[in-house]
Amino acid sequence: MAIGGPLTATKGYAAPEVERTYLRARELCERLGRSSELFPALRGLWNCYFTRGELLRGADLAERLAVLAEEQGRSLQRALAHRSLGSTWLFLGRFSEAREQLDQAIAFDEAVGSGNRRAYISLYADSPGVIGRLISLVSSGSSASPSTLWRRSRRGWRSAKHLRHQASMRWP
Repeated sequence: MAIGGPLTATKGYAAPEVERTYLRARELCERLGRSSELFPALRGLWNCYFTRGELLRGADLAERLAVLAEEQGRSLQRALAHRSLGSTWLFLGRFSEAREQLDQAIAFDEAVGSGNRRAYISLYADSPGVIGRLISLVSSGSSASPSTLWRRSRRGWRSAKHLRHQASMRWP
């Protein structure tokens, strides 16, 4: 797990080396019964498959992340799992399910508290609340009023700015 993040940063989410690293981490976690470390390994794999456009593989992993997060009962993992599901459902054209998952990601992210957000952003390179708000704009585009979309986008952008979450701040 220690090399997953740096390898992702240097090679990219979809690199074969990243996939091999997270597959090996998953295998070791499962063999050794290290369920607390299994979540980041599965999330690394989800990032890899989602980025490659292997959405059905990503969907399977996102569902497994949700089950694992529920078992562990931690808001951060729940937020990340629901963000993964929401993003995957969006790209599979399941817009209402995507919106539902992203709303849950935002709610669980808010439960984490701002003091812990920067630490997990550096670990997961993700802020489920920020990304969830921004991605949910796409999932609700035709069903929401322009003022609602504007309000959601401003909330997401303000959160990104407050957290100095650079990837999110690049969204228009």
